[in-house]
Amino acid sequence: MTTDTIAAAIVETRKALGKMDAYPGPAPETLSEALAIQDAVVRRFDEPIAGWKIGCTSKAAQETLGTDGPFFGPLIGSRFYASGAQVETAATSLRVVEPEIALRLGKDLAPKPEAYTVEEVMAAVETVHPSLEVIDRRLPGGFADGVLWHVTDCGLSDALVLGPGTAGVAADTLPTIAVEARVNGEVVSTGLGRNALDGPQLALQWIANTFSELGRTLEAGQVVSTGLLTSIFALNPGDEIEAEYEQLGTVSAKIL
Repeated sequence: MTTDTIAAAIVETRKALGKMDAYPGPAPETLSEALAIQDAVVRRFDEPIAGWKIGCTSKAAQETLGTDGPFFGPLIGSRFYASGAQVETAATSLRVVEPEIALRLGKDLAPKPEAYTVEEVMAAVETVHPSLEVIDRRLPGGFADGVLWHVTDCGLSDALVLGPGTAGVAADTLPTIAVEARVNGEVVSTGLGRNALDGPQLALQWIANTFSELGRTLEAGQVVSTGLLTSIFALNPGDEIEAEYEQLGTVSAKIL
């Protein structure tokens, strides 16, 4: 079956920290087909899903990937790190690192008939974290592959580095949180919480309602990384990155 064949190739390549020389099958033609492949990828990993990333929540990311809206992908447990970690990447990796705000859920957000409000989704948030998402692609075309291919490939997520959690952060505070990203001690970019879909609280609302429409649940304990806050930049092996957030603190990693 094509879905399983494509999923098996993606998982094999991801586990090997590699990149495909050729496409493992025909491109998905619909979001449903792409999500079916993504689901098969998750099953084949046979690992806990630490959470979900939301891609293309900023104008910069949308312009780079040629789309006008967000998508989601799973955060695989074995590629989930605490601040200060050394993150191994592939020789062919893009090593694009995105400073983001991540939200850890303390309650399930299950499917329901009515749309979730911001108040409802934020009531499920236990802690707010500074985070760094490492972006990579396993398919041949890179960012030019198209959004549906990106969806199949875990939403282009490679790894997530999570900083310390802060409880009680108000929804209207999230868009105003400033971040400064430094590589090897030098400032490379700055940003604000509102750069991710006008605020992480709205990004969480988007994924909660998208999951609800699909009959899926965002589970307590999972982390939702809500999207790029700065400009897009890439690192080299051995680089150290640190992102400092107002009210949330600092998250750092060394990229190998």
